[in-house]
Amino acid sequence: MSADNWAICPQCNPARKRAEELANLESLYGKISLYDFKDRMAEFQLKSSADSIGLGDNTLREDYEIGVNDTGEFEIVYSCRCNTCGFVFTFKHKQQLTKPNDTSTQKRDEEAPKASKRNSRR
Repeated sequence: MSADNWAICPQCNPARKRAEELANLESLYGKISLYDFKDRMAEFQLKSSADSIGLGDNTLREDYEIGVNDTGEFEIVYSCRCNTCGFVFTFKHKQQLTKPNDTSTQKRDEEAPKASKRNSRR
C-alpha cells in the first residue's frame, strides 16, 4: 500500500509564524506612534491574506508505504518534504515476520478457569 498526503510543515508552519509575527506586532502597541502601529498592522493583514492564497498551510508532502514485501518482511517507508522551507525527513523500518507460536497451548491457557479471590471479613 502506498499513499501521499499534504500536511502542515512542523519546521516552517505558516500559521505558527503568523501568530508569532502578530504577537511581536501587538507588543509594539504604545511603544510606537499609533499611525505606525496601524500601518504595520495593515501590512501584516495584507501579507496574511496573500499567504492564504494558493496551497495554504499544507506545504509538506508526505509519502508512505506500509506492507509485507516479497521476502516476508513487514516494511514501513515514510518520507516528507516541505515545498516552502525544504525540510526533509525519512523513516524506514523492516522486521522479518515470524511464525506464530503453537496456538494449541495458548488456547488451553485462555480456556483455563482463573482462580478467584474471595474477600473474607472477620
